[in-house]
Amino acid sequence: MNSFILGFFYELLHRISELDKSFFKHKFNEKIDHNYKKTGIEKLASLKIKVQAVINRKEEFLIEEFGFRNDLLNRYKTCNEEFFIIEQDYFFVLKYYGSTEVYFQKIVNRIYKETGQILKPPVVTSFFSLEKYFWAKPPLLLGIPANEEKNLLNLSDCYHEKGHFIAYEYEPLYFMFTRQTRAKIDNYFSTQIKEANNKDKPERAKQLHDFKIKWLEKNWLEEFLCDMIATYFIGPAYAYTHIKIVLSSNENDDDLEQNLFKINSELHPADEARMRGVCAMLNEIGEATSIFNINTYWLPLIEGKSKGKYYDWAFPDTILQELAKEIFIACGNYNLNSYRVQCSKFEKPISKYLNEAWAYFLSNPEKYSTWQQQILDKLDLD
Repeated sequence: MNSFILGFFYELLHRISELDKSFFKHKFNEKIDHNYKKTGIEKLASLKIKVQAVINRKEEFLIEEFGFRNDLLNRYKTCNEEFFIIEQDYFFVLKYYGSTEVYFQKIVNRIYKETGQILKPPVVTSFFSLEKYFWAKPPLLLGIPANEEKNLLNLSDCYHEKGHFIAYEYEPLYFMFTRQTRAKIDNYFSTQIKEANNKDKPERAKQLHDFKIKWLEKNWLEEFLCDMIATYFIGPAYAYTHIKIVLSSNENDDDLEQNLFKINSELHPADEARMRGVCAMLNEIGEATSIFNINTYWLPLIEGKSKGKYYDWAFPDTILQELAKEIFIACGNYNLNSYRVQCSKFEKPISKYLNEAWAYFLSNPEKYSTWQQQILDKLDLD
């Protein structure tokens, strides 16, 4: 069996050599960051060394036919996965970097400049074009849906993804942004769990423990952070985009109800709670008056929907409000520009366009497409 698995390494070494040739043979778009190609080639060279090291030890692996099988197979799986990541995230991103990417790279670079550039902007790609939404793969890539350069109403989601890059690349900063709230989350759930145990409510205690894990060890806290940072950057526009995404991503009313009040997902908190988090940040940045208008569209969406037995324990207002306050202060301390600050520093920041787009759409939906095209035609990104 070991000799069979070793053959995979020879085949992988050949694929590495062919991909290496392709990196040098292919003519990539000159407007992409040249360091991106360099990094891909360096990662491929490092992988080649790992694979060659296994091949160089083939006699050792073949001494005992079954003795190293699991170890050898696991090494192959790791190397093979690394190869596919390099091929997809570097070579194919470079190969298919076209006019859409060039356009959005200018948008993203401008967003980073206007919001306070503590990070180098990521490389933009639409290669994974089956995705419906913006997505982040820190520290490398910001993904965009196909043909998204023709739209303004979804662009707010791009600011949410910037939050993921902050959380990844500045992990100490991420913990600084949320340090006090983390302590309050821990204390809140520990107190609730103790109370449930004292009242002989084991099911409730188990559910509360699950909530605590999702807040502090899984993705809930980071997702709220990204929503609030996006709201800090672009104000009411993010709330309206959230409503649009909620409406368009659910196939029927049952799906809508489930996602509005979901508590089972480790990846994303409930949409209803996320909107409360957005509104908490709107209060912090001085946009509280916009909440009334937002609620005219949001409240009918959630009215009459069932929250579920334990929902109210999962996302208390006190935690969301505390988190918004802490992130607001931290953003100011690190010189990140709020929506209002951008409007005062720059003649027409992207965030201003997005709020104008939503205002026009809500007042003149039948004429919005024409208005949007006029704005896109005049948008100066150079």
